[in-house]
Amino acid sequence: PLMRVSLTCDERPDGVELECECLLLALGRTANVESMGLEDADVEFDPARGVLVDDYARSVSNPNVYAVGDCVANVPRLTHVSGEMAKVVVQNSLFEGQWKLSSFVVMHCDLKR
Repeated sequence: PLMRVSLTCDERPDGVELECECLLLALGRTANVESMGLEDADVEFDPARGVLVDDYARSVSNPNVYAVGDCVANVPRLTHVSGEMAKVVVQNSLFEGQWKLSSFVVMHCDLKR
């Protein structure tokens, strides 16, 4: 291992120690979709999770609206995932593609035990 990392949080006051080659840490991202007028566009959303989309990245309540990135509910909030979601939307909205979000393979770990 190249590094040793010690973490503490409210759920683990005794801490967790990791030995690893590299560490990617992204915390605290939340959807910020309130006060955008989504109701007026008939776009269903959850204020805590974000815009609700189908497997083609279309709004579940208005299929003429697509959403990508941190504003979307139930997807990992990672930069590279947002980039891949954007490719799905371009293919599906402009080129009549059938690309699916469910085809993504995203490695992740959960530090909860």
